[in-house]
Amino acid sequence: MPNPINLKQIFIKKWIMGLNPITFSNTNMNFLERKNAIKAASDLAMAATRNGATHWSRAIIAKSIQAPPEAKLRRKTMLRKIARKVARSRTHLSRSRSVARSVAKRLVHKRTKLLRSLVPGGEFMKDEALLIDEALDYISFLRVQVDGMRFLADCK
Repeated sequence: MPNPINLKQIFIKKWIMGLNPITFSNTNMNFLERKNAIKAASDLAMAATRNGATHWSRAIIAKSIQAPPEAKLRRKTMLRKIARKVARSRTHLSRSRSVARSVAKRLVHKRTKLLRSLVPGGEFMKDEALLIDEALDYISFLRVQVDGMRFLADCK
């Protein structure tokens, strides 16, 4: 992975290029539309910085091509249901070892499923080691994205 400073510079350059059409094309955007457009441009810039070398970057690019708004709402409700189930399953631990093992397996399975839903393209990864590697890479690029946004916000 390249130097984080270079990553930030590349990300900011690509993000600004992605923001240019938004700022000049439509000045009648409301707050929510502008926020969504900035977020989409940021996500695409982050994926473009990674050059499609990872599953998550390819998934973000593919999702930007076809992203119905109702799919986002379904994903949010699904994540809430999973989070509730994980919270409920924590309270029902039994004393027996075999039951504890099965609960642990279920928790690992549920958390892996949740991680798959959080990492773009993760739902298609069957290998847990690859999923964790992709999640770590995605998190590092999210940090670059946040640092780049903070840098631009501080420039004003």
